[in-house]
Amino acid sequence: MKKFFFILGSIFVTLPLLASDESALFAIIGVSFAMFAIMFIITIFFLISQSAFAKAMKVDNELKQTSPVWIWTQLIPIWSLVAIPVTLIKLNEQFNLYINENNLSTEYNLKPYNNTWGWVWYIGSIVSFIFPLAALVSFIGVIGFWIHISNVRKSLIIIKHS
Repeated sequence: MKKFFFILGSIFVTLPLLASDESALFAIIGVSFAMFAIMFIITIFFLISQSAFAKAMKVDNELKQTSPVWIWTQLIPIWSLVAIPVTLIKLNEQFNLYINENNLSTEYNLKPYNNTWGWVWYIGSIVSFIFPLAALVSFIGVIGFWIHISNVRKSLIIIKHS
């Protein structure tokens, strides 16, 4: 999301150079806001997926449960630099505790969870402040992490119902 604001800011800085007349200026602003809206909606669905993953793993110790606050505060631009790694760590701890509490092993066809894609996303986001092309790495990390947590959550649901 931070990369999007960087790109959006770049567009606004170059608007006078790109716009030969007033209608082109409004078209560029309209496209920028449309891109922002699309990115915001995608981010909301990604956070809903993270929240569903955390809810799928109810643990006895509520302190080890990943709080929705950590997940949803990832929307706050500067604060997300703290919220994302804390969420990654807490989801990992919660998953491991859930496996131990429910005595789940590999014989249940449970997909293993690891947060590597999440760290690719986070580190790509940080590096993209310096090298904007790293935003592509971050984007791939988000997609990989989203797919991974969705698959692990689905395997948890299948195990619960069997």
